Amino acid sequence: METTTITEYGKMTVVQLRAAAKAVGLKGAGKLQKGDLLNAILAAEAEQRKESLAEAKVDQVLRSDPIDAKLGAFDAPAPAPESPAPKTQAAPPAQTYVAVLEPKGTAKARRFQEVAEKHGWAVEISAPVAGNTVALVATRGLEAIHLEWDLGVFIYESCTYVIADRVTKPRNASGARRVAERSAAEAAAELGRVVGNKSFKRKTVKDGAPKQYALPFDPAEATEAGLKAAMAGKKVSWVNGITLAKETATVSPNGHFFKVQSVAGERVVQFLDPRTGFRALRLSSLLSVGRK
Repeated sequence: METTTITEYGKMTVVQLRAAAKAVGLKGAGKLQKGDLLNAILAAEAEQRKESLAEAKVDQVLRSDPIDAKLGAFDAPAPAPESPAPKTQAAPPAQTYVAVLEPKGTAKARRFQEVAEKHGWAVEISAPVAGNTVALVATRGLEAIHLEWDLGVFIYESCTYVIADRVTKPRNASGARRVAERSAAEAAAELGRVVGNKSFKRKTVKDGAPKQYALPFDPAEATEAGLKAAMAGKKVSWVNGITLAKETATVSPNGHFFKVQSVAGERVVQFLDPRTGFRALRLSSLLSVGRK
């Protein structure tokens, strides 16, 4: 039987070693790496050499005295079985680690959160919707910012900034960041300038003020919990106290981020519209709840 030296085996590739292992009858070689393959092949060859030597000794005895060998074969005790070569344990399969990556929007929301929290904002980042859209809500006193990213892309339509009952839309994430970086005193001063500027007010419609319908609660007496229960998931209409224009929005069905605050003696409701972002209204200017 031709043998291969250790040096020759060492020069073989894993594929060649697996072929050599198959040739010597080694099972499970496909799961072994090069070092384990080499040891297993050498052990298998050693076992084969032992078996060959044993067979050669028997042949020699039979050739010297065939008759005695045949007769003695019935009386001679069976040779003790040789201990099998230790089986080489297959190496355990390599563990595979899958990196779970956050959506791009989550990373951007967290960077905005770091900036906002340094300036006194409380920030909440929602879980991604359908694995793509990430929403952020930041609140500070009478102010609120609502931002959304879809696959990491800023969504302008959902971006809103609210202070009291005034709603504006930052043009992009950088604009929203500048809003978050200014102080609460600076934001209040700007609101005062806007309220006092008559150019922001639209001319009153000649036909008079918009029609007001019966409300399911008393705006002056209803508690925040009662207002939330009555308005959640409903379409509401009101007159904007700054522009004097009629506005309409839908309160989030779960009432998330619903808040009632007092501003200059007026009760102001801030809420989240799932379609247009944060909105705010003065209860004294509320026209209807739940009407199409």
